[in-house]
Amino acid sequence: YRAAPVVNTGARGHKPNVPAGPPLSRNEIVTMLQAGTPSARVEQFVDARGVNFQSNAQVAQEIKRAGGTNSLVGAITANYVSPGTRRTQPSV
Repeated sequence: YRAAPVVNTGARGHKPNVPAGPPLSRNEIVTMLQAGTPSARVEQFVDARGVNFQSNAQVAQEIKRAGGTNSLVGAITANYVSPGTRRTQPSV
């Protein structure tokens, strides 16, 4: 008997079941949070697809009011994709 390897689905870089698509807008992120999507799940989308807006204090407050965490705000800050830039998915 060999035990199956343990997979940490919360690890950065691992993007389970995130559909490909363009970078997310601020409104898309807020809507996902307000609809009850867990902040960690929204963060997976941000890590995989990036965002099309730059974060600032006002954006951080809006994300947190909608149910986002500091970790999500950090992911948004780290995953800004400038206009005209295509985000490529890392090969696995």
